[in-house]
Amino acid sequence: MQKIPLGWGVFAAGVAVVSTGSALPLYVHGSGSFLAALGSQQADINRSIAGVSNTATVSRFVYASPPRNPHSAGTQTVSWTGYSNAVTNNNCCSVFSINSSGSLLASKTSCVVAMGYYTTSVSFTTGESSDASYTLYCTLLPSGANRVHSYRVSP
Repeated sequence: MQKIPLGWGVFAAGVAVVSTGSALPLYVHGSGSFLAALGSQQADINRSIAGVSNTATVSRFVYASPPRNPHSAGTQTVSWTGYSNAVTNNNCCSVFSINSSGSLLASKTSCVVAMGYYTTSVSFTTGESSDASYTLYCTLLPSGANRVHSYRVSP
């Protein structure tokens, strides 16, 4: 089995992971489900009402598909909430905007360096969001250092 390198600068790897169908549901929240980026990582992901976190000693990755309503609306903001247990943690998530043909329209990343609960977001212009679906792709730091809780899309 070939390992797929994961990183913020490797969009193709993120799309390949998302499209493999090997991911398994990890946490269902009112706004949707987070999934393990690789099925083999599922055992390392802790899920609770507080969100998803990582029990491994190396980073793991989860993704979600935030729903949109209406799907054809203009400018959109994708936001997510999380928690960090140290002020030095770099809590990063990227959002990929992909049109109905499967082409990447835009990708945006937000990193929060903070301790405690946080909410952050990225915004897409009408051209970046028209007829698009979103994939939220987040890094879970080692040993439960952070967690991601929920997400939403707003016009």
